[in-house]
Amino acid sequence: MVRVPQITLGWRLLTLAWGAVIFSWLMVEDDRVASVVVIGLGGVLLVVATNMMQRYGGQILRQRDYAALLTVMGLFVGGGSAASAAALMFLKTALHSHIYPDYPVGLMLAMLARIPAWGAAGALLGFSVWLLLLTRYGVSSESL
Repeated sequence: MVRVPQITLGWRLLTLAWGAVIFSWLMVEDDRVASVVVIGLGGVLLVVATNMMQRYGGQILRQRDYAALLTVMGLFVGGGSAASAAALMFLKTALHSHIYPDYPVGLMLAMLARIPAWGAAGALLGFSVWLLLLTRYGVSSESL
């Protein structure tokens, strides 16, 4: 049995800080793909984890339910990070409106084409996080 964490003040402050990171990144002339992917990943991770804690926070889940929850969360984080990175690329290109865009349309479409692969990778990563937690904290027969 696993208790799902609840939203704390620290979590809310982290969310506000991440919003400040996004706004400061929008102002800087930056056309690196890695930075927008990391910012998109962090934003989606915060959104998915916050939704999970709002829905299941404080509840005690069985191990198999927790495995399914982490796998689905990984799926949404993986696929959502590519989609949010493409959305952030579009937003930054629209805000800056240079003659030569920071992120060309082909790059945004290529990022959107990665959604299925990144979603599958996220689901596998979420399941592997559950396996790591399982080996770290153990399991009993009644918690399955």
